Amino acid sequence: MHIRSAPCRIACLLLALPGLAQEPARNIKFSAFGTLGLAATDTHLVEFRRDSSQYDGAIDKPNAKVDSRLGVQVSARLGDTLLATLQVVSKYNYAGNYRPVPTWACLNWNPVAHFTLAAGYLSYELLPNGDRADVGYTYTFVRPPVEVYGMTGITRLRGVDAAQTFTLGSGTTLQLMGYLGQSVEKTSGGASFGTWDLSGGLTWAASAMVQSGSFRGRAQSTYFKIPNNFGGTVPELQALLTGLGADLGQPGLAAVANSLNVKGTIGRSLQIGGAWEEGPYQVQGTLWHVTSDYVAIPTTNSGFVMFGYRVGDVVPYGLFARSVSHPNPIPDLGNLGSLPPYYGPVASLGAIAAAGVAEGITSIDTNQNTFSSGLRWDFADHADLKFQLDLIRAHNSTALMVNFDPAQGAQWNGKATVMSVTLDFVFGGGR
Repeated sequence: MHIRSAPCRIACLLLALPGLAQEPARNIKFSAFGTLGLAATDTHLVEFRRDSSQYDGAIDKPNAKVDSRLGVQVSARLGDTLLATLQVVSKYNYAGNYRPVPTWACLNWNPVAHFTLAAGYLSYELLPNGDRADVGYTYTFVRPPVEVYGMTGITRLRGVDAAQTFTLGSGTTLQLMGYLGQSVEKTSGGASFGTWDLSGGLTWAASAMVQSGSFRGRAQSTYFKIPNNFGGTVPELQALLTGLGADLGQPGLAAVANSLNVKGTIGRSLQIGGAWEEGPYQVQGTLWHVTSDYVAIPTTNSGFVMFGYRVGDVVPYGLFARSVSHPNPIPDLGNLGSLPPYYGPVASLGAIAAAGVAEGITSIDTNQNTFSSGLRWDFADHADLKFQLDLIRAHNSTALMVNFDPAQGAQWNGKATVMSVTLDFVFGGGR
C-alpha cells in the first residue's frame, strides 16, 4: 500500500464498473488498514477526544473509541491513464457511532507524466510528512496533536483537485496542487452548539510541496464558506435575545442575536510544515494560523514539533504542541446582565442571555499545550505497536477537551494526563 503518494493514488472511487468488465482481474487491488487503540485519562472532570469530529471522548477508564478505526479500499486501473478506487473508513463520529463513510471516492486521470486530475470525494493532506490521519501506520506518534488538528472540521470535500510536479534538479521536486469543491463533513459542538452540519460549504485550497533528499516541506492555504448555522442551544439564545430586545426597547440585542448566525461567514487558514528523516533521526513540525469572519470563532495560532530516534525496530520520540487563540470582544449588551430587580423575571432572563453570549463567544477559545513522549515498535511487517503519554496543560480554556458539565469544568485545574496504546496495521496492495 503506497500511503505517501499523491492524492487519489492512495484511495479514490470505483466509478466505472462497466469498463472493469473489459479489464484483467489483475488490475483490481484490495487493501485495508486500521488502528486498535485504548485511551484513558486521569480525571473525571473533562473528557479527551482526538478531534472535533467525535461526539465525546476518553475519561477515567480505558476505552477504544478515541483512536480505533478501520478502513478498506478497492482500486482498479482503467487503461493507462485512469485509476479508480473506493476507500471507506469506520471510526467514532459526531453522532456517537461508527457509521462508515467514504474518505476517498474519485477517478484519478494521469494524461501526461507529472500531472494528475481527480474528481469525486477527496481528502486533504494535512500532516507534514504527507501521511494520512486515518492511517496510523504512516506516522510515528499515536495521533495527530490535538492542539493543531483537534478543531479541524474540514478534511474531505466533493469536487476536483489538480496536481503538477516539477523537477528542479539535484533530486529536488516541487508539486503544486489545488482543490475546489464542497465540504461533506459534520462535526460535534457539544451541548452548546450540538451537531454542526458543515456539508455544502464552498471550499478551496492551494498547496506547494518541496521534496529534496530527506526533507519535505509544504505550505497550504484554505478558504471555507460556512454553509449552516449552529444547532444546540444557539437558536434558543438568539430567540431570547430578540425577545428581550423587543421587551426592553433595545434593538441592539436583536443585532447581537443576528451576529450569532455563522452561515455565510468565511474561515481561512494557512499551514506551513516540514519533515526530515535521515538515518535514525526523525524531525517534523507544523505551524497553523486560522482566522474567521465569525464573532465566536477566534483567530488561532497553533503548532507542534516532534523528534524521534530509531534504534532497530523501536522509535522513542518526544512531541510538544501548543494552541493559543485571540478571542473576539464580547458584543455590547448594555446592562442586560445586571437589570434592576424591579424588572422581575425579565432581569433573570437578561442575566441568562448575557451569560449565554459570553459563553458562546469564548467557548471555542484555546490556550493549551501538551508534552508527549512515546515509543513506536515495528514488531512485524506492516504493523506497529505504540505507547504514548500526554501531559496536557489548559489555561482558562477547555475548547480542546470535551466538557458537558460547566460545574465540573469549574473544578478542573487545567491539568490532565492521557495514556494511550495503539496497534496499527496495513494489508494489501492498494495504490
